[in-house]
Amino acid sequence: MKKEALTTKLFSLSCQDQDGILSRIIQTFSRPNYPVVTLSQARTDVREVVLITAEVRLPAAKVDHMVLRLEKIIGVLEVTVSFGAMMQYAVYRLSSCNGETLDVLRRHQAQTVMQHQGHWLIQQTALPSEIQTLYNELDGPALVGFSQVPIAVSQPLCWEEVKEAELRMGRVNRPLSF
Repeated sequence: MKKEALTTKLFSLSCQDQDGILSRIIQTFSRPNYPVVTLSQARTDVREVVLITAEVRLPAAKVDHMVLRLEKIIGVLEVTVSFGAMMQYAVYRLSSCNGETLDVLRRHQAQTVMQHQGHWLIQQTALPSEIQTLYNELDGPALVGFSQVPIAVSQPLCWEEVKEAELRMGRVNRPLSF
Protein backbone atom coordinates (compact mmCIF):
# COMPACT_ATOMS: atom_id res chain seq x y z
CA MET A 1 0.00 0.00 0.00
CA LYS A 2 1.40 3.38 -1.06
CA LYS A 3 1.84 5.93 1.75
CA GLU A 4 0.21 9.31 1.24
CA ALA A 5 2.52 12.32 1.02
CA LEU A 6 2.31 14.49 4.13
CA THR A 7 1.98 18.26 4.16
CA THR A 8 2.42 20.59 7.11
CA LYS A 9 -0.56 22.70 8.21
CA LEU A 10 -1.06 25.05 11.15
CA PHE A 11 -4.31 24.42 13.00
CA SER A 12 -5.51 27.28 15.23
CA LEU A 13 -8.16 26.34 17.76
CA SER A 14 -10.07 28.79 19.94
CA CYS A 15 -11.08 26.76 22.99
CA GLN A 16 -12.65 27.14 26.37
CA ASP A 17 -9.91 27.04 28.98
CA GLN A 18 -10.78 23.73 30.62
CA ASP A 19 -8.92 20.76 32.03
CA GLY A 20 -8.07 18.11 29.46
CA ILE A 21 -8.72 20.16 26.31
CA LEU A 22 -5.10 20.01 25.17
CA SER A 23 -4.86 16.24 25.67
CA ARG A 24 -8.10 15.66 23.71
CA ILE A 25 -6.71 17.70 20.82
CA ILE A 26 -3.41 15.79 20.87
CA GLN A 27 -5.31 12.47 20.88
CA THR A 28 -7.30 13.58 17.84
CA PHE A 29 -4.08 14.08 15.88
CA SER A 30 -2.43 10.97 17.36
CA ARG A 31 -5.17 8.47 16.55
CA PRO A 32 -4.42 8.49 12.80
CA ASN A 33 -0.71 8.87 13.67
CA TYR A 34 -0.20 12.36 12.25
CA PRO A 35 3.00 13.87 13.68
CA VAL A 36 2.58 17.05 15.73
CA VAL A 37 5.59 19.24 14.88
CA THR A 38 4.86 22.09 17.31
CA LEU A 39 2.15 22.72 19.86
CA SER A 40 1.41 25.81 21.92
CA GLN A 41 -1.34 27.24 24.08
CA ALA A 42 -1.81 30.92 24.88
CA ARG A 43 -4.35 33.17 26.55
CA THR A 44 -6.52 35.39 24.38
CA ASP A 45 -8.21 38.73 24.89
CA VAL A 46 -11.30 36.84 26.12
CA ARG A 47 -10.95 35.42 29.63
CA GLU A 48 -11.48 31.64 29.78
CA VAL A 49 -10.68 31.25 26.08
CA VAL A 50 -7.28 30.00 24.93
CA LEU A 51 -5.70 29.75 21.51
CA ILE A 52 -4.10 26.41 20.81
CA THR A 53 -1.90 26.13 17.74
CA ALA A 54 -0.70 22.83 16.38
CA GLU A 55 1.63 22.44 13.43
CA VAL A 56 0.77 18.98 12.11
CA ARG A 57 1.94 16.79 9.23
CA LEU A 58 -0.95 15.04 7.50
CA PRO A 59 -2.17 14.14 4.01
CA ALA A 60 -3.66 17.20 2.26
CA ALA A 61 -6.83 15.24 1.49
CA LYS A 62 -7.43 14.70 5.23
CA VAL A 63 -7.34 18.37 6.34
CA ASP A 64 -11.12 18.96 6.04
CA HIS A 65 -11.87 15.70 7.85
CA MET A 66 -9.46 16.67 10.66
CA VAL A 67 -11.19 20.06 11.04
CA LEU A 68 -14.54 18.28 11.44
CA ARG A 69 -13.08 15.92 14.07
CA LEU A 70 -11.55 18.83 16.00
CA GLU A 71 -14.82 20.78 15.94
CA LYS A 72 -16.56 17.84 17.65
CA ILE A 73 -14.33 18.13 20.74
CA ILE A 74 -16.26 19.63 23.63
CA GLY A 75 -14.70 22.97 24.48
CA VAL A 76 -13.44 23.72 20.96
CA LEU A 77 -15.12 26.91 19.77
CA GLU A 78 -13.49 27.45 16.37
CA VAL A 79 -10.93 25.76 14.13
CA THR A 80 -8.99 27.44 11.34
CA VAL A 81 -6.19 26.12 9.16
CA SER A 82 -3.38 28.19 7.69
CA PHE A 83 -2.29 27.33 4.19
CA GLY A 84 0.80 28.61 2.39
CA ALA A 85 3.96 30.00 3.92
CA MET A 86 3.88 30.07 7.71
CA MET A 87 5.64 32.73 9.68
CA GLN A 88 7.58 31.68 12.75
CA TYR A 89 8.54 33.49 15.93
CA ALA A 90 12.03 32.69 17.19
CA VAL A 91 13.86 33.60 20.38
CA TYR A 92 17.63 33.32 20.65
CA ARG A 93 19.63 33.64 23.88
CA LEU A 94 23.23 34.73 23.52
CA SER A 95 25.91 34.77 26.21
CA SER A 96 27.71 37.62 24.44
CA CYS A 97 27.00 40.14 21.73
CA ASN A 98 29.56 42.28 19.88
CA GLY A 99 29.39 44.72 16.96
CA GLU A 100 29.67 41.95 14.39
CA THR A 101 26.80 40.05 16.00
CA LEU A 102 24.65 43.20 16.06
CA ASP A 103 25.30 43.65 12.32
CA VAL A 104 24.14 40.07 11.70
CA LEU A 105 20.98 40.69 13.76
CA ARG A 106 20.20 43.91 11.85
CA ARG A 107 20.73 42.18 8.52
CA HIS A 108 18.14 39.55 9.51
CA GLN A 109 15.73 42.09 11.04
CA ALA A 110 16.05 40.50 14.47
CA GLN A 111 15.56 42.63 17.56
CA THR A 112 17.28 42.74 20.90
CA VAL A 113 14.60 42.33 23.55
CA MET A 114 16.70 42.69 26.67
CA GLN A 115 20.03 42.11 28.31
CA HIS A 116 19.90 40.37 31.68
CA GLN A 117 22.66 38.84 33.81
CA GLY A 118 25.13 38.83 30.95
CA HIS A 119 22.77 37.24 28.42
CA TRP A 120 21.09 38.85 25.42
CA LEU A 121 17.53 37.91 24.44
CA ILE A 122 16.88 38.30 20.70
CA GLN A 123 13.58 37.88 18.83
CA GLN A 124 12.84 37.37 15.15
CA THR A 125 9.61 36.96 13.18
CA ALA A 126 10.28 35.45 9.77
CA LEU A 127 9.82 32.50 7.43
CA PRO A 128 11.36 29.25 8.71
CA SER A 129 14.16 29.42 6.13
CA GLU A 130 15.14 32.92 7.32
CA ILE A 131 15.14 31.78 10.94
CA GLN A 132 17.33 28.83 9.99
CA THR A 133 19.76 31.18 8.21
CA LEU A 134 20.11 33.43 11.27
CA TYR A 135 20.43 30.39 13.54
CA ASN A 136 23.27 29.08 11.34
CA GLU A 137 25.06 32.43 11.49
CA LEU A 138 24.72 32.66 15.29
CA ASP A 139 25.54 28.99 15.92
CA GLY A 140 28.56 28.69 18.18
CA PRO A 141 29.52 29.00 21.84
CA ALA A 142 27.63 32.30 22.31
CA LEU A 143 24.27 30.77 21.31
CA VAL A 144 23.05 29.22 24.58
CA GLY A 145 19.30 28.98 23.93
CA PHE A 146 16.83 28.85 21.05
CA SER A 147 13.10 28.35 20.60
CA GLN A 148 10.72 28.81 17.68
CA VAL A 149 6.97 28.47 17.21
CA PRO A 150 4.60 29.01 14.28
CA ILE A 151 2.51 32.15 14.35
CA ALA A 152 -1.25 31.78 14.17
CA VAL A 153 -2.86 34.68 12.41
CA SER A 154 -6.24 35.08 14.02
CA GLN A 155 -8.70 37.85 14.70
CA PRO A 156 -9.46 38.76 18.33
CA LEU A 157 -12.54 37.02 19.68
CA CYS A 158 -15.48 38.89 21.04
CA TRP A 159 -18.27 37.54 23.25
CA GLU A 160 -20.77 37.41 20.36
CA GLU A 161 -18.40 35.27 18.28
CA VAL A 162 -17.89 32.87 21.19
CA LYS A 163 -21.67 32.48 21.66
CA GLU A 164 -22.21 32.04 17.90
CA ALA A 165 -19.51 29.37 17.72
CA GLU A 166 -21.04 27.47 20.64
CA LEU A 167 -24.54 27.64 19.12
CA ARG A 168 -23.24 26.65 15.66
CA MET A 169 -21.71 23.52 17.18
CA GLY A 170 -24.75 22.77 19.30
CA ARG A 171 -22.87 23.36 22.55
CA VAL A 172 -24.32 25.66 25.11
CA ASN A 173 -22.22 24.86 28.16
CA ARG A 174 -21.72 26.93 31.25
CA PRO A 175 -21.54 30.62 30.39
CA LEU A 176 -18.11 32.14 30.06
CA SER A 177 -17.41 34.90 32.52
CA PHE A 178 -15.58 38.06 31.54
